[in-house]
Amino acid sequence: MGDITVVSETDCARRHMDTTSPTPGPAPTVNFIFALHDHQPVGNFDSVLDQAFDQAYAPFLDVVEAHPGVRFSLHTSGPLLDWLEARRPAYLDRVRRLVAAGRCEILGGAYYEPILPMLPRRDRVGQLRDYGDHLEMLFGARPRGAWLAERVWEQGLASAMAEAGVEFTVLDDSHFKAAGIPPADLSGYFTTEDEGRLLKVFPIDEDLRYAIPWKDPEATIECLRGYATADGARVAVYADDGEKFGGWPRTHKLIYRERWLDRLFTELERNASWLRMTHFAEALDRLPPRGRIWLPDCSYREMGEWVLPPASLTAYEGMVEELKRAGLFERARHYLRGGSWRNFRARYPEAAQMYAKMLEVSGRVAALGETPGERAGVRAEARRDLYRGQCNCAYWHGVFGGLYLPHLRDAIYRHLLRAEKACRPAGPFAETVREDFDRDGREEVRLSNAALNVYVAPARGGHVYELDLLAKDFNLMNGLSRRPEAYHRNVGRAVYVENLETAVGIDNQILAKRPGLDRLLIYDAYARETLVEHFFADEPHVDEVAAGRAGERGDFVPGEYRVTAAGGAGEAALTLVREGAVTVGDGGGAGAGAGAGPGEARRVRVAKVLRLPEPERALLEVRYEVTNLAAARLDTVFAVETNFSLLAGNAHDRFYVDGGGRNVGPLVTVGDFREQEGFGLVDEWQGIAVRLGWSAPAGVWIFPVQTVSNSEGGFEAVYQNSVVLPRWRLALGPGERWTATLRIQVHLPQG
Repeated sequence: MGDITVVSETDCARRHMDTTSPTPGPAPTVNFIFALHDHQPVGNFDSVLDQAFDQAYAPFLDVVEAHPGVRFSLHTSGPLLDWLEARRPAYLDRVRRLVAAGRCEILGGAYYEPILPMLPRRDRVGQLRDYGDHLEMLFGARPRGAWLAERVWEQGLASAMAEAGVEFTVLDDSHFKAAGIPPADLSGYFTTEDEGRLLKVFPIDEDLRYAIPWKDPEATIECLRGYATADGARVAVYADDGEKFGGWPRTHKLIYRERWLDRLFTELERNASWLRMTHFAEALDRLPPRGRIWLPDCSYREMGEWVLPPASLTAYEGMVEELKRAGLFERARHYLRGGSWRNFRARYPEAAQMYAKMLEVSGRVAALGETPGERAGVRAEARRDLYRGQCNCAYWHGVFGGLYLPHLRDAIYRHLLRAEKACRPAGPFAETVREDFDRDGREEVRLSNAALNVYVAPARGGHVYELDLLAKDFNLMNGLSRRPEAYHRNVGRAVYVENLETAVGIDNQILAKRPGLDRLLIYDAYARETLVEHFFADEPHVDEVAAGRAGERGDFVPGEYRVTAAGGAGEAALTLVREGAVTVGDGGGAGAGAGAGPGEARRVRVAKVLRLPEPERALLEVRYEVTNLAAARLDTVFAVETNFSLLAGNAHDRFYVDGGGRNVGPLVTVGDFREQEGFGLVDEWQGIAVRLGWSAPAGVWIFPVQTVSNSEGGFEAVYQNSVVLPRWRLALGPGERWTATLRIQVHLPQG
C-alpha cells in the first residue's frame, strides 16, 4: 500500500474545526455518514465468498442490529449481490428490514463494478441503469446515489451518471484538495457539471478512512468533534471497503472478538446529542451544496502510486521522503499525485488485450440492436455477459487489483466469449479479419472459425497472443509475463508466516505466503505468447531457457513480420514473412559455421503460414519455412515457443503428456525430452486436451512461468502458464531451406 500519513486525534480535530470566533447559541453538532462498500470480483472462488460472508458481512449486521441508534449506507456490488441472492437470501432479508426501518440507505452503482471511464458511454449508462432497476426491485426504492468503483474519476462521468438517473456519488477528499479546496471546507457536498448535466459529489474524509478501524473508537469521536458547528450544517463522510470489518487478514479478531465495532457504535450512540448519523440522500434534502467544483482526473492516492512504473514509483517515494525531511510534505501532499488509472494498460499489455477484447465484444453486442422476440432475450443475456466481463479487478494491479490472478482474468474472458458467441451467426464459418484490435497503432489479424479465435500480432514477432476455445469459452493463452515490480526489492526480506490469524509480533513485518519467493524473481524480455521463434548456437540447458539466459542468436523474437497473404470471408489463413539475422561464431563457440568469424551474422528468412483448415474443428496448422540467405553455411538450433495457461500448475488433474501419451508430471514440471513427435497438456477439470504435433522429430523443453505478486496477506507465487518449446538442429548451406508443419489441436470429451 502507499504511504500512510498518521494523523493524531488532536490534528484531525484541528483540521476540520470551525475557526470563527465562538458566539453564544446552540451547542455544536455534526452530521456523520457511515458508508460501506462490499465487493467480490466476478469469478472469485465460492470458498472466498463464503469466508468473507462469515468473517465480515454477516457479523457486521449482527453488530449493527444490536445498535438501533446507528444508521449507515451500504453499497453491495453486483457480483456479490448475485451470489447473495443465490446463496444467502436470508442476509438480504435482514438488509431489507434495516432499509424499511430507515436505518440503511442503499447505494447503487454500475452493476458489475467496472471502472466507468474505461467503458463506452453506452455501457456506462447501461450498467448504472440496470443496477438501479435491480436494486429498486429488491429493496422497493430506487437508489439516488452510486458508488464509483475504486473512486476512479474523470469529469465526463458526471453527464453519463446523470443520464442514468444518478443524483450523487462519493469520492476521496484528495480529489477536492487537488482542486484547491481547503480541508476545512470539505464538510458537505458539491455540485459538478458536464454537458449541462449536474451531479452532486461528497468527499470522503481520509483521516476517518485511516482511523477506522485502526485506531481506538474514541479517536473517531474526537475527529468528528472537530467538524461540529453551531449551525449543524457540516457533514463528515466515512466510506470504505466493508471487508476491512473482518475480511482483511487479522481484522476479524480486532473487529468482533475484541469488540472494536461494538465499541465504536456504542460511542456513536452515546454522543448522539451532538453527533447525528444520517444518510447521503437526507443530507442532500436538508442542506445546500458547499459550492461548485470541477475535479481533476484521479483515484485514491494509493491507486495513483500503484499505476506508476517501478522506476517512477521509486522516484516518487524518494520525493515523498525528501519532502518529509524538509517538513514540507503536509503542505505539498495534496498536489503530489501519481499516475492515471488508464496507464495500467500501458504497464501491462495483458490488461490492454483484455480491454481490447471487451471493446470488440461491446461493439458486437451493440450491433445486435433492439431486436424483438427471441433475439431480445439473446441480446439481454449477451449484454449481461458483456457487463460481467467489464468487472474492474482483473484489469489492474495493486494490493487489491487482481490482474495477477488467473481465475479472475479467466472469468473476464469467459463472459466476453459467451457474449461474442451470442452475436455470431449459427453454423460453420471461417474468416480472416485485419484490424488494430489492441489499439496500439499497429494492425493485428484474427483468424476465426466455429471452434477457435486466433489473434496474431505481425508487428510483434508474428506471435499468437490470444487463442479462444469457443466450446469452453476459454482463452488458452491467458497468461501473464514476468516483469519487475517496485515491491520486489522487499521480497528477499519477507517473512513466511503459516497462520496470519494466530501469529504474534508481525505487525510491522513484510510477509510472504511461502518461503523462497526471491528465487522466482525472473523477468521476461518478451511477452510469453505462442509462435515465438528462437535461434540458439547450441542446445542450452532447460534452466537457462526458463530463466532467459540461453543466449538468443536471432532477432526474430521481437521483430516485425510482413503479411504477404491473408484470407477473407470464408477462409482463415495468414502468411507472415521476416528476413532477419542469426549470429553465429561468437569466438568459435559451438554452432559456429565453417569459416565463420566471431559474431558473424547470417541473413535468414522465416516464413510461417497459419491456417484453420476445417471450419468446425479446433485445429491450427502452422507451416514453417526457414531459408539461409547467406553465402555461408548456417548451423543453429531453431525453436518455436508455445504458451498455454490452464489455471493451475500443481493440480493433480492438470499435467503434461509426452509424444507417447504418458503423463510426465504436473504443469509446473521442468523437463527436457528428446526425439518427440509431439507433446501435450491435459486439463481433466475442464475436459480439455491440447495436443501439439510436428512433422519432424524434435527435442522439447517444458517449464512453468510463475510470477511473484503482492496481496493483502503478503507476497505470493502465482502460476501463469506452461511453456512447450520444440527445437530442431538445422544445418543449411547457402540458399538451403528447412520446412516443417506444427499442429496445435484441442480435443474435447465426446458428448
